Amino acid sequence: LSRFDGYNFINFNNQSHPNIFKDNRIKQIEENGDLLYLLTEADGLIELNPKKITFRRMYSSTPLSISHSGDTCAILFANGNLVTTIKGKKAPVLNFHVTPKDNLVLHKGSIYLSLGKKGIIRFRIGSPEKKTFIPVQGADKSGKLSISRRYGIIHHNGHVVRIIKNGVLIDHPSMVGKIQITFFKEEPSGKNMYIEKNKTLDVFFNDNNVSLSLGSDENYEHRMIFRVSENCLFVGTNQGIIKIDKNPALSSKINDFSFIKENIIVVRRSILEKGDKRYFLSYPYILSQDSTFHIVTKNILPVADGVFAGSELYVVTAGNGLISINIHTNQITPHTLAGMRLNESFEDISVFSDSLLLLSGGNKFVLYNRYTKQAKVHYLKNGTVIHVARRSIKSDLIYLGTNKGLISLSIQDHKVKNKVHFLNTSDFDVRDILEPKSSHEIWLATNKGILVLDSRNRRLIRSYSNEQEVSHQKVVQLVADDNECIWASTYSGLTVYDTRSNTIRFLNKNHGIINTEFNYKSAIRLKNGQLIFGGLNSFETIQPNALAEYNYAPTFVISGLEITKNQTKHRFESYMSGQPISFQTGSESVKIYLSNFDFQFGGGYLFKYSLDSKNWYKIEKNKCLILTNLSYGEYNLKIRMYNPFGQLVKEKSFQLFAQVPIYEKTEFLLVILVLFILLGIMFIRYFLRSIRIKSETRAQIAMDLHDESGTILTRLLLLSKREKFDSNERERIQEGLKEALFSFRTYLDSITRKKHSIYNLTDELNEFVVIACTSSAIIPEVKIKVDENYMIKSDIFRDIKLIVYEVVTNSIKHANTPKLNMSMEVQNK
Repeated sequence: LSRFDGYNFINFNNQSHPNIFKDNRIKQIEENGDLLYLLTEADGLIELNPKKITFRRMYSSTPLSISHSGDTCAILFANGNLVTTIKGKKAPVLNFHVTPKDNLVLHKGSIYLSLGKKGIIRFRIGSPEKKTFIPVQGADKSGKLSISRRYGIIHHNGHVVRIIKNGVLIDHPSMVGKIQITFFKEEPSGKNMYIEKNKTLDVFFNDNNVSLSLGSDENYEHRMIFRVSENCLFVGTNQGIIKIDKNPALSSKINDFSFIKENIIVVRRSILEKGDKRYFLSYPYILSQDSTFHIVTKNILPVADGVFAGSELYVVTAGNGLISINIHTNQITPHTLAGMRLNESFEDISVFSDSLLLLSGGNKFVLYNRYTKQAKVHYLKNGTVIHVARRSIKSDLIYLGTNKGLISLSIQDHKVKNKVHFLNTSDFDVRDILEPKSSHEIWLATNKGILVLDSRNRRLIRSYSNEQEVSHQKVVQLVADDNECIWASTYSGLTVYDTRSNTIRFLNKNHGIINTEFNYKSAIRLKNGQLIFGGLNSFETIQPNALAEYNYAPTFVISGLEITKNQTKHRFESYMSGQPISFQTGSESVKIYLSNFDFQFGGGYLFKYSLDSKNWYKIEKNKCLILTNLSYGEYNLKIRMYNPFGQLVKEKSFQLFAQVPIYEKTEFLLVILVLFILLGIMFIRYFLRSIRIKSETRAQIAMDLHDESGTILTRLLLLSKREKFDSNERERIQEGLKEALFSFRTYLDSITRKKHSIYNLTDELNEFVVIACTSSAIIPEVKIKVDENYMIKSDIFRDIKLIVYEVVTNSIKHANTPKLNMSMEVQNK
C-alpha cells in the first residue's frame, strides 16, 4: 500500500506493519466515508483509517468484493460466503459458488451478485429466498458491477459496457457499438471515463472531451484512470503511474530551427511587427512570418537591433554598421555615416522622429536622417558604453542607458544641451529603458536588478534586486502588457510586476516557459496583446491573460511524520493540527512531510523553514524537512510556502521539542551533581560527628567508670592494704565487689544497645530485689504496672538499675526492716 501526498510516496507493508501485512498483495481499495477497506490475497479484509493511519483486520478470509449502502455492508468472500451486516448486526451467512472475479453491489435495498456465466443474481436484503436471475449474453465473462446515478446498475466485463434495464442487460446508451473497453468509470458528474484497448484514454477536461494515446511507441498498458481534479488525472499503467494535467497555455514555442541547416548557434535578437507579418532578427538569418516562415535575406549579418521606418527595415550590426532592407524586394543597402567607418558597431536603434533614427553603440550616439542620408555623431567620454538610447515619450529628452548608469540630455540644433548624469556609477549597467504610459516613472533594466525613477525629477523611487524581487539580477529587457503589468526578461526566467496590485510573480519552466535565459534586445508586445521573448532555446509567445488561470494552493499541511531511531527503525505517523512535534535528539531524527495537495501545479512550490526565527533555509524538492542532533529544548519551527509565482502565500508556526533521555538532561545532571555535593557534605558532617561522638563517648565512659566504679574500687583498694581483716571488713569488701560488678555489668549492658524494653528492665530488677532481700531475710513485694513492649533509652535503663541497686542495698544495710516494697509505673512516657 502506497500513500501519495502530491510529493512523496509512503509505503506500508510487512516491514512497517508486520502484524497486519504478511503477503504484501492488495487487490483493491474500496472507500466508505472516511474509511478505506483493503481487499488482500492472504491477509483478509483490513479496515484503514487514513487520517490516523491505523489498521484493523476485520476478517482473515480472502474477500472478493465489499459494498456499503448507508448502515448496511455486504462482503463476498473467496470461500463463497456472503456476510451482510445491518446496523452492526450480522444477518445469516449465505453461500454461493464463486470465481475470483465475482463481485457485488448494494443498490436500493437489494444485493446484486455477479457470478460469472451464471449471470447476475438480485435479491432483497433480508429475503435471500426470493432471487431474480439476470442472464449474461453470449460469451460474457464475470463483469464488475458499479452504480450509475442515471442508469442504476452498470455491468462492465472488460470488453463491453452494459446496464440492467427491465431485468436484462442492454448496451450502455453512451457506449453503444464500443468494444474492447478495458476500463470504464462513470464520474459523479455523470460523464464517462474509459480506456479502449488498453491504449487510448477518453477523458474530460472542463467539459471538453479529450482522447489521449500515451506512449504509443512504447508498450504501456493503461489499466485505470483516477481523477484528482478538474484538470488533473492519474493513469495507472503496467509501468507505474502517469500524471496528466491540462495547464493554461501561457507559452508556445516559435520554431525557427527549420531554416538552420548548418551546424551553427542561433543568436536571437529583436522581434518586429509590420502589418500582418512578424520579423525575427537573429544570427545567421532574418526571418519573416505570416502563416509560414520566410528568409528575408540569406546574407549572414551579425544583427544587434532593428527598427521599421516606412517600408525599410533598418538594422544595426556588430561590425557592419547600419544596413537597410527593403521588405518588398529584400534588397540590402549599406549606409555610410559621415566621419565613421563602414564596419562600425552599434547595439541599439530606435525612431527619433519621422526622418531621424537614433543609433547608439560604444561611446557614441548618432542622429541619422534617412532622407538626406546625413548623420550627426555625438561622443561621450572614453570608457562609456551606450547600450540603449530612447527618446522620452513625455518630453524632448533622450535617455542613454550606459555602463555607468543613466544619462539624460536634450538636443537643440544638433547640439547637446542640458546633459545630466543619473546613477552615475559603474555599479549599474543599464540595458533597457521603459516609460509606462500610465505613470510618471522610468523603469531601468540593469545588471543589478530593476530601478524605478520618478520621470519628473529622476529620483530613485524603488529598486528590485534580491531573489524575492527579481528572477535574476541581470535583467535584459522590459515590456509592458495591456494589463499594466511590466514583464522583465532575465538570465533566469521572467518576472512580472503588476503595477495595479503591487505584486510580483516569477515565471519559469514550472509554468511552461521554454527559455531559462533570455537575450538582450529580444522582446516585444504585439498589437494583439501577446508578448514574444527570445532566449537561448527559442523565440516563444506569451499569453499574459493566461496568468489568471493559474490557481495555486493558499495553504499547506504537515502530511506526516517519520521518526527514525538509530538509522534503522522507522515509524511513520499522522500529524494532527496543533500537535507538538517531538523526538529524541541524538538518537532519533524526525522527517516532516509537507504538502499542499496541489497535484496539478505541485512542482513549482518552494518551502523554507526557520528555528526560532534565526535563519531561513530552503527545503529540498521532495518537500521533506529532516531535523536531527538539535540541542535539547523547545523550538518555534516556522515554515513558509511560496507558490510557483515566487509569492509568499502562507507561514505557519509549530511547537518542536528536541528531547533527551532523563539521564542526559542538563537539569537531571545538575540534580545529580547537587545530590552528590549534599551527600558529600552529609558524609563529612557524619564523619566529623562520629569523631566527636567517639571522643565524647570516651570521656563519658571515663567519667562514668570513675564516678560509679572508681570510688568503690578505690575504697576496696584501701581496705585490701590491711594485713588482717575482721568479719565486717571482709563483708564490706565482698559487698563492694558485688556493687562494682553490678555497676560494670549495668554500664556495659546499657552501652551495647541504644534502646531497651521495659520488660528486660523489670525482669532484671525483680530478680535483683528478690535475691538481695531473700539473702537478708527480708520479705520483698514488687509491683510493676507498665507496658512490657515500651522501649526506653540506654541511659535511663542504666540510671534506674543503679538507683534501685543503691536504694535496695542501703535499705538492707540501714533500715533494719523485715519487709521491702517496690512499685514502678510509667507516666507521660
